Amino acid sequence: MSRLITANEVKQKQQEHNSRIQVNEDLVEQVTHELMSNDEFVKECNAVMDKSITKQVEQAVADDNNDTDHFYISMTDLADRGEF
Repeated sequence: MSRLITANEVKQKQQEHNSRIQVNEDLVEQVTHELMSNDEFVKECNAVMDKSITKQVEQAVADDNNDTDHFYISMTDLADRGEF
């Protein structure tokens, strides 16, 4: 026979969950700060973004057939492909 969980138990589990989330958010913030403070890491990220943007522009120009003067560069697409 299973027993019902009490409101206090739910509250305690929610507090534990929130605490774990906060710890994870703090770790992500620390790692992000460390990486963004690392000039070599930032330089490499910029190089990857430049290469990916260049590839998108080259593809857009190749697909364009002179129909437009503007090209859309999708940062979301770069992120989804792990390029940004």
